[in-house]
Amino acid sequence: MKIVILGLTNGGLTNGYRQDGGHSMRWRALIHGLAIRGHRVVAVERAGPGSPVPWTIPGGEVLSYGAWDEVAVTAAAQADDAGVALVVAQGPDARLAADLVRQSKTPRRVLYDPEAPVSLTALEAGEAVDHLPADGLAGFDMVLASCGGPALDRYRAKAGLSRWPRSIPGSCRRPTSPATSSGSIWPISAASSVGRTASARGWTASSSTRPSG
Repeated sequence: MKIVILGLTNGGLTNGYRQDGGHSMRWRALIHGLAIRGHRVVAVERAGPGSPVPWTIPGGEVLSYGAWDEVAVTAAAQADDAGVALVVAQGPDARLAADLVRQSKTPRRVLYDPEAPVSLTALEAGEAVDHLPADGLAGFDMVLASCGGPALDRYRAKAGLSRWPRSIPGSCRRPTSPATSSGSIWPISAASSVGRTASARGWTASSSTRPSG
């Protein structure tokens, strides 16, 4: 399956709240694990002001850019051709990347908020969250949030998720119909050697309602 991941950074950029802390290396480990298992991964990665760390993806591609306009058209074409398009909600292009994913033709539109507790604090204080779409998270088939329990319910309400899904597909494969993409809250814990490298905490997933049209 082809997987396109947007929102990655390289060379000194942060996610807006803290230094990288190994975040990019965990993503690279996860992406390499997916590639080894036969998936074609395209990583859309913004180059920062520091020295970028070069890397490659077996059977895949790294699209490195300095300004969003340089990569927007190519990234959109890649997302349209993907089985899954995932945006990591961080960095200066988070909203642009999220809109690209929502407007793409991929059957699986996914957003991962690695700073969900920070997002929730801001949303509950009535503050804008620059790394999330201004109109909420409707339009994504799945939202991954780094929080759980009651905080996840509050996140759903504040982030514009109108409902919880009914069931999660057992595997990430191209569905026969986008309407089958609803699913229930579930914990995502990366297993195997890749997971041990790639995850520092559990993830919680929910799905959102994709607008018609």
